[in-house]
Amino acid sequence: MNNIENNLSGSNATRPLFGIIGGMGPMSSAQFINSLYQSCSDKFSIEQDYPRIIMFSDPAIPDRAMAMKNNEGHLVISAFEERIEGLALLGVDEIIIACVTAHLYLDKLNNKSKKRITDIVKLLNSELDKQRDKCLILSSMAVYDNQVINHPNAIYPAKEDVQLVQEFIFKIKLSCNKRIHDQFIDLVYGLSIKYQTKSIAFACTELHLSNVFIKEHALELPFNIIDPLEIAANYIIQNNIRKD
Repeated sequence: MNNIENNLSGSNATRPLFGIIGGMGPMSSAQFINSLYQSCSDKFSIEQDYPRIIMFSDPAIPDRAMAMKNNEGHLVISAFEERIEGLALLGVDEIIIACVTAHLYLDKLNNKSKKRITDIVKLLNSELDKQRDKCLILSSMAVYDNQVINHPNAIYPAKEDVQLVQEFIFKIKLSCNKRIHDQFIDLVYGLSIKYQTKSIAFACTELHLSNVFIKEHALELPFNIIDPLEIAANYIIQNNIRKD
């Protein structure tokens, strides 16, 4: 541990060190880091000024929705607290959990852990504050059932449509390929028409992969996509400032 701490105390130690708890799922949180650093290329002249990040990618964290359904939320809470403490020992200043459903557990964390967390749902709500129109929330069933995104500008689709989104979340998690992204985008396009909205929130971190696919293929869509992981990446970049 001492060697690691010494390595982190070099010339960049005056800037914040961010911790990310990921692995829920692994591909989306890995893409999150990739997306973040790609966004840095036109904002910083040298790589030494890029944000300092420790990613704790741990797919062993229990399924958040299943744990709640089976009254085993304590397993998720203890898993988060253990990983938060581990990142704190490495000297991180701020921690983001790359999972929207994780919001359901944040109030149950111990006070020390709570103080270290920047909640991506709160970051998303801040973005919704800027929206003039209603924003359609595409999420997992757990987020829908618990109305995790509780904002005046947020609208949820009907339960049967949420179920369709949930099915695609699992498909994207397990097999991230062009055919699945194309099918999901077709679904989203249909929902934008059905609910007459020009703003759609991809309120599950797995859907960040589809947002990246849309950007990489320069797809022109008649609606704006709000992506919590994209917002979190921008937050980290904007707060990547020297403290001295």
